[in-house]
Amino acid sequence: MERGVEAAEAGLAEADPWAGLELYIRTCVGFRSGALAPVAGTIEVTDEMWRTARRATELADRLISRAREAGVLRSDATTLDVSLLMEQFSRPAPGTPGPEDQHVTQRLLVIALDGLRAPGTSELPGEPPNLEWY
Repeated sequence: MERGVEAAEAGLAEADPWAGLELYIRTCVGFRSGALAPVAGTIEVTDEMWRTARRATELADRLISRAREAGVLRSDATTLDVSLLMEQFSRPAPGTPGPEDQHVTQRLLVIALDGLRAPGTSELPGEPPNLEWY
């Protein structure tokens, strides 16, 4: 979680809102920030962990809002959408890891990032996910 905070702070330090958001996403995917999501709710969470998680969420919200307000992030993408996207990219590919995995991950990440860019050419179906769903 601390690395996520650092990634969000680095993203906010970028002058260009899209470059900052992209840096944040790429950095989090690079260290597989969502890899532990499947164990959420099964481990004891300390007060420090809660504080760090709240800080990470606050910074991610700022990154998303800044990119949306600048018109570079599609208006219907939420912080939770971005978080879930990073979580998906944090999961290992099926089978035995090989040298092509990183190439495929980076290729698919470019496709996903393009899908986040404003204005978005396809309407997103339904309402965005919320924390109760997650």
